[in-house]
Amino acid sequence: AGFDTSRSGVSKIEARLSYVDDKTMLYLAEVLRVPVQELFPPRTPGNRIHEFMEKLETTRF
Repeated sequence: AGFDTSRSGVSKIEARLSYVDDKTMLYLAEVLRVPVQELFPPRTPGNRIHEFMEKLETTRF
């Protein structure tokens, strides 16, 4: 097991130009020894998606 990609592939992930599935995200977090949340860009207050995500997190279904 491992992460089989090129430098170019990693660069595309860093630039958010490449899709990363859940399994790969978990693998990267483990290898980098960071929480999965650290692999996502920071939330920006005032951003519509930020507001939407806040509503989702506080709404009970």
